[in-house]
Amino acid sequence: MFVVAKIEEDFQRALKSQDKSMVDTLRLLKAELLKKEKEGKGLTEEMALQVLRIQQKQRQESMTEYTKAERNDLASKEAEELEIIKKYLPAQLSEEKVKEIIGQVVNKLSEVEKGNFGKVMSGTMAALEGRAEGQVVSRLVKEHLSSKI
Repeated sequence: MFVVAKIEEDFQRALKSQDKSMVDTLRLLKAELLKKEKEGKGLTEEMALQVLRIQQKQRQESMTEYTKAERNDLASKEAEELEIIKKYLPAQLSEEKVKEIIGQVVNKLSEVEKGNFGKVMSGTMAALEGRAEGQVVSRLVKEHLSSKI
């Protein structure tokens, strides 16, 4: 429960320092983590990271929509929350490292499955364990498969 403990510790620290945006964001994260914990039988580290990834994606989508609507005040608030959430997620891998993992996954697949985008994508995402964004992985898998044709 390293991530959950870190969030709780930082939440207490933010309360004492009266950092409103940090408190608000961490309170929201704590609520989402508690909801996930009540859904199942406890909360594992991987489940906590999954909740954080979902929150990260929601912030990114909201930022995009607010920017399109020219609501820069709300977009900047979402960006601030996104930066706070990113502190608790594992570091993202570089594109070169992702390409290397895609190559490893393709080498493990049978000849019939090597051209199958879904098989390569699912194997790569499982190997990455959330250390890269799905859009980036999708683009790199498509590039890899198109270069092999």
